[in-house]
Amino acid sequence: VGAFLLFFDIIMVPLSAFHPERGGFTVFVDLLTLLYWTGDVFMSCITGYVSEGETVMEMRLVLIHYVKTWFLLDLVVIGPDWVFNILDALGSDTGDIGDGGKSGRLLRTIRLVRMSRLLRIVKLQRVVGMIRDRIDS
Repeated sequence: VGAFLLFFDIIMVPLSAFHPERGGFTVFVDLLTLLYWTGDVFMSCITGYVSEGETVMEMRLVLIHYVKTWFLLDLVVIGPDWVFNILDALGSDTGDIGDGGKSGRLLRTIRLVRMSRLLRIVKLQRVVGMIRDRIDS
């Protein structure tokens, strides 16, 4: 599921710069992607890790490790998605901002923040490495 959603983002995020029409399927997959990666944040908070050959499962240590390693990346990736979805739900239209002055800079900034969704590739590499380790062991 994660690989499909990541592939969808790799295709759709750059295309979003051209403002394609958002159909029902696109809206559904965008919401599914947001919910999946939000769930991944919560799962990462309770997933143990290996330190010096030992599996660490103590909740406090797992949380500290997660905050020190992946939390900031996850926040950068899903934070803007939640903000944009909430703004869309409230009726704010971030796509019709003009290209002049402060509004144009805001639009360009919003587009760059949306590109941060592609940072999920980094997390997918970690997951593939964990799967490979389990297969090899």
